[in-house]
Amino acid sequence: MASRKALQGEIGYIFNPAFAGNGYATEAATAMLRIGFEEIGFHRIYARLDALNSGSLGVVERLGFRREAHLIQNDRFDGRWGDEYVCAMLKAEWRQKSSTSLADVKRPGN
Repeated sequence: MASRKALQGEIGYIFNPAFAGNGYATEAATAMLRIGFEEIGFHRIYARLDALNSGSLGVVERLGFRREAHLIQNDRFDGRWGDEYVCAMLKAEWRQKSSTSLADVKRPGN
């Protein structure tokens, strides 16, 4: 869910588990964050994750998201209750991460 009026967006992705661990989710999410912050102008982008999905949690943590909430048994799927994490990043955090990442890039001749 996104709200241009509230300057907030939600990021999400689903990948075939056969392709996990190849960096595709991180690459796609990075592109979505860039578009959300730099082109659309969001102030905050958040992700809602199944608390048992350690792979997805790893993706958002590598990207620099903060864990803001742990919702207990808030989602029911196939007759079972599950927990959810809400993780988020602010535009200022994106800028800081982007400038740090760019400074770490090795350029030819360096």
